[in-house]
Amino acid sequence: MPIRWSDRFHREWKKLPPEIKAKAGRILVLLDSNREHPSLRLKKLQRLTGFWELRVDREWRILLTIEGDIFVLTGIGRHDVLDSFKRN
Repeated sequence: MPIRWSDRFHREWKKLPPEIKAKAGRILVLLDSNREHPSLRLKKLQRLTGFWELRVDREWRILLTIEGDIFVLTGIGRHDVLDSFKRN
């Protein structure tokens, strides 16, 4: 499934520490090659309708939506990134 970066995701990506970029990059490569891989921990969010979450590590998350056959990366940040989407 193709992956597209939203403008917000791109802005947030540029601000990430290098070690988080490296971890997240590995997750995105895995998502691109095997979306069913258990280490992705891809899950549909209950409290944020229409969004899915990928765990980068214990603290960092990638938020995405699925539009047709495209993963749209919508945000990346610490676990509280979910709260910023609730306010939008």
